[in-house]
Amino acid sequence: MTKRIYSFVTLLTLLTFTADSLRAQEPEGGLRLTLTEAQQMALKNNPTMRISELEVDLARNNAEKSRQQRIPQLYGDVNLQRNLILPTTPVPARAFDPSAGEDELIHLRFTTKWTANTGINASVDLFNPEQAGSIQRASLEAGLSEADRRLTENQLMFEVGNAFYACMIADEQLRLAEMDTLTRRKILDMHERQFEKGRINRADLNLAKTELNNSRMLLSESQMIYDNAKDKLLVFLGIAPDQAVAIRLIGEADFTETKELAAHNEANDEPVTLQRLRREQAINILDYKIAGRSFLPVVSLNGYYGANYFDNRFDIFKSGNWYGNSFVNVGVRIPLSDHLLRKKELARLKIHEEIISENIKSATLERQQTIQEAERDVRYNQSLYYARKENLDMAEETTRIIQLQYDSGRLLLSDYYQQLYQFQKERAAYLESKYRLLISKLSLEKAKSD
Repeated sequence: MTKRIYSFVTLLTLLTFTADSLRAQEPEGGLRLTLTEAQQMALKNNPTMRISELEVDLARNNAEKSRQQRIPQLYGDVNLQRNLILPTTPVPARAFDPSAGEDELIHLRFTTKWTANTGINASVDLFNPEQAGSIQRASLEAGLSEADRRLTENQLMFEVGNAFYACMIADEQLRLAEMDTLTRRKILDMHERQFEKGRINRADLNLAKTELNNSRMLLSESQMIYDNAKDKLLVFLGIAPDQAVAIRLIGEADFTETKELAAHNEANDEPVTLQRLRREQAINILDYKIAGRSFLPVVSLNGYYGANYFDNRFDIFKSGNWYGNSFVNVGVRIPLSDHLLRKKELARLKIHEEIISENIKSATLERQQTIQEAERDVRYNQSLYYARKENLDMAEETTRIIQLQYDSGRLLLSDYYQQLYQFQKERAAYLESKYRLLISKLSLEKAKSD
């Protein structure tokens, strides 16, 4: 009996200290990911990130479309017309008969039953203040879309990191819950044998059963938390959570990967949020200039080269009835009636400029506050982590001492289990502090890059 108990204790201790390697055996076809690999996978597969990239492509396409508006507009047209009633116009009779009276008129039909025209039209604005500004505005709007994409990327990187570490700690807590349930099951088996032999009373046996039930409930809760955390991470990676995907997360042993997040962010003197506000400000200034120049005339150059057909019979292939027609003109359009509306627009843009300036000041102050709070949070969680790490090291040392005491017969089995359970609690607390430190570092990097 003693040998079997001793064998069980030895096996349980081995399971406790080597559970990481036991659970590292992943099913074939599973995912083995570091934080950086998970983030890169999310950048490729996450639908939100893909939408943001498509919006950048759309904005660049609009900018290119605006540039093409400066190309001369060319188009050809063909028109064939059957005049059912020929129009008539009065002309002075003297134009045809010098002897006719001064007020005498004759009526002439000035077209034929069939008319047609075909040719090529061309038009280009020589000076159009609004069109010139629209090209620059489209380019600035493309920059806005790029800033939005980078903000989306930063947020996704943070959320993937958060989900990664949440899943990792949930997996570890699930392992601890499994070990605790196994421990409580073995303790109950021992109590039942001792109760049968009359060595303990019913109250001690019921207490062991209660502890096992509580451990099983904790195991179920830990399993649910892990499944939810895993599903959340899979969604960020662009994988449907209902797929049977086994994952193993690598990187729990150190903090190096939080530095990789910082290296991923583009090196810029100004954070993305402020860059976006600067672009909004530039767009508003440009709109103000465009509105101010809208009082200027639009000068355009137009041309036409073609031919007209006239005949009372439908014979468009008769070359003698086709007459050439071509012209070039310069047009000037001067705005007159929208003077008051332009003044209102200029006043509105001026107010908007002041709003953006205040937003820049507010965003600068808020960013400084966020960074300071994030740095304090990192320092606090770092001190908490080191304290938990020290407690874990001491608990591990105590567990080894208790093991030796039990092996020498100077310690009860129940006391040994109690110390083993205490070690598991310290390890859980250590992992929680480590998770909080990792998330606080991710938050700090995000605050600096946003």
